[in-house]
Amino acid sequence: ESLSKIKCTLDGKYWNSVEIPILCKNGDIRIVFWNSANVYAEDGATVIATIAQNIDITDRKRAEEKIKESLKEKEVLLKEIH
Repeated sequence: ESLSKIKCTLDGKYWNSVEIPILCKNGDIRIVFWNSANVYAEDGATVIATIAQNIDITDRKRAEEKIKESLKEKEVLLKEIH
């Protein structure tokens, strides 16, 4: 899926922002938030460059998951009380 999204950019198709899992050499999976946009020639059709940036959001995603798990546990406890 990640490679197909990158290929869209190379093919001249625009995609705004996306979260992409990246497999590291050590086997870890990191999540990056990726933004890209194409720069077109004056004809408006020919892609002459792609501008892209990314940021590693793995720690943020892990923190979000911990919060979700904590909320689920609290919901279960509340149901048991009532």
